[in-house]
Amino acid sequence: MSKTGSDATAAKAQKTAGTAEDDLGAVLRELRSDLGSLRQDIDALKSGGVSLGRASVKTAQQTAQDALEDVRERAERTVRTVEDDVLAVGADLKEQVQRNPYMSVGLAVLGGMLLGRIFKSD
Repeated sequence: MSKTGSDATAAKAQKTAGTAEDDLGAVLRELRSDLGSLRQDIDALKSGGVSLGRASVKTAQQTAQDALEDVRERAERTVRTVEDDVLAVGADLKEQVQRNPYMSVGLAVLGGMLLGRIFKSD
């Protein structure tokens, strides 16, 4: 009986070992499949990240261009305003000189004398 018992035990062990090998093979196949899926996911993330990076760069460039255009428009408006103001002051000054030529000459002489005293070298 011991031979039969030991044969039965050996058969059970062999059956269990076969089942374990099958299970291990199934686990390895599943791991390989998962690794393949993981590689595909990583490649998709890489290409998606590059696309997102490009989109971010384009968005940043567009924002910078818009800001530059806004600054350019504001500068042009400011220059036009200053030019208009200078022309208006010049026109007013010309009109004042034409209305009061003697007073204009007197102010010019007085201004010259003041500047002469200020910058007079001893």
